[in-house]
Amino acid sequence: KSLLQLGIKVPSFAFEEVYQEILSVWCGNFWGRSQSYSILNPFIDSLSTDKIRLILKMFKENDRVKEELYNRKPKEEAINLLKSFEERLTLEAHKEELKETIKFVKEI
Repeated sequence: KSLLQLGIKVPSFAFEEVYQEILSVWCGNFWGRSQSYSILNPFIDSLSTDKIRLILKMFKENDRVKEELYNRKPKEEAINLLKSFEERLTLEAHKEELKETIKFVKEI
C-alpha cells in the first residue's frame, strides 16, 4: 500500500530493488492473491517494453525473485505474468526473449 501512495513511477536507480519485491509478492504468498493483485497491478500495467525486458532478466538472474519459483503456485503465477507480456512486445527478438524466460521459469 505504501508503494501505491508513492505512485507507479519508479526511478531507474531503484527499479530492481522495488520490482524484485513486487515480483516476489505477486508470485509468492506474502499477501495472498486478492489484495496484492489489485494494489500491484498498476505497477505491472505501466511497464514499458524496456522495463518488461528488465523484468525478464530479473526472473533469470535475481535471487530474490527466483527464490519464490520453487513452489508450484508461485511458479504458475510467474508464468501467467510473463505470458501477459506477450501482447505488449512487438519485436520478434523480444518475444523470443520472453519465450526463453518462460522456459527457464518452467524448468526451475
